[in-house]
Amino acid sequence: MSTRAENELNEFLAGLPAYQRKYLERGYSSLTPEEVHQFNEWFGQSDEWLSTPNSDKELIADSLPVIAETYRLLLAQAPVKLRERRKREEQEMQRVLRSFVQIAIGKVTRGRKARDELAKQIWALDAEGKTNQEIRETLSASGEHLSLEGVESYLKTRRRPLKQ
Repeated sequence: MSTRAENELNEFLAGLPAYQRKYLERGYSSLTPEEVHQFNEWFGQSDEWLSTPNSDKELIADSLPVIAETYRLLLAQAPVKLRERRKREEQEMQRVLRSFVQIAIGKVTRGRKARDELAKQIWALDAEGKTNQEIRETLSASGEHLSLEGVESYLKTRRRPLKQ
């Protein structure tokens, strides 16, 4: 069920070019290169500024076109659309934050590091016919301290194959 405020918002958006609608609803980052070009042309030539660009054509960072302010006012009166918008903005912020974290510290791998060489060594000793206790003692002599249960866990048949 649409409210009067949502209808006004939809009518307002319907009267705008597609790139302006997309900018208002999804943000600048959602525009395609062609839409960015259209947006920049409109942005530079528009006389609908709340605060005007300075004399050497640099845009003031806080300046917004009148349509953006109108959109915000209409959106504030339509709670369902406002909630959707805020949810999208929050998801976008989380996506951006995750990408910054990946850039800063690299991809985070979860879980324990694979010990493929140890597994191969245990399987080779098992193939020689050694008992679990003998395998454990052999590993202890080479500096790898593993419990008897640890050795047994490497020998389980359901253990995943090594990554190639």
